[in-house]
Amino acid sequence: HAADVTQTLYSMMVTKGLSGFFSPLEQLASILAALVHDVGHDGFNNSFHVRTGSKIALQHNDISVLENHHLVTAFTLLKREELNFLENLDDESSSKVRATVVKLVLGTDMTHHFNQMEQFKSMCSKNGPDPTNWSDSDKLHLLVCCMHAADISNPTKPLHISKIWTERCLSEFFNQGDEEKKRGLKVTAGYDRDAVQVPDSQIGFINYVVVPQYEALSALFEGFTVQV
Repeated sequence: HAADVTQTLYSMMVTKGLSGFFSPLEQLASILAALVHDVGHDGFNNSFHVRTGSKIALQHNDISVLENHHLVTAFTLLKREELNFLENLDDESSSKVRATVVKLVLGTDMTHHFNQMEQFKSMCSKNGPDPTNWSDSDKLHLLVCCMHAADISNPTKPLHISKIWTERCLSEFFNQGDEEKKRGLKVTAGYDRDAVQVPDSQIGFINYVVVPQYEALSALFEGFTVQV
């Protein structure tokens, strides 16, 4: 998944012209964020960790539990001398990379999806369709939205690839649903293997999450909606 999201975000950079709005350092941070955005994921979602009072939920005060965990894991690894490929950056550049990675990875928390989209549409309405002269904060939010789009991009891929990712995602969801049943917890919507109608669940995800995300981005980048 990390490789898929990284390739997708890189493709946006190269084929959709996204790279033209960001410095090489910001592009580096984006690729790094895509690579590490799910590192250390244990197959259970944030809600499960909060409801079960897991160690990482306690460590991160029930807020974007997994996203914070991924960031801690990634930057802890980068503290190791043999892994720190950023060691030659000056302090200012290093801080810039870290801040960008943090913003992008936290932005993959699905609970932020609809608020992010509303903010993005408002930005486009205010700033116009050319991000060249957008403020740094607005450009960063654009990058967050592209990162999130890459993270949910499975339905934009050729059908034979999309089906594989769908099966893998559902396997993870159903495993969590099984564990919730064992613990006597209410099963998360869409996670019950005995109740989910897979075609309906995917149509809903595509129509209400993926397509609106890509339609919003298509206001700036031609061809985004065609991918879905």
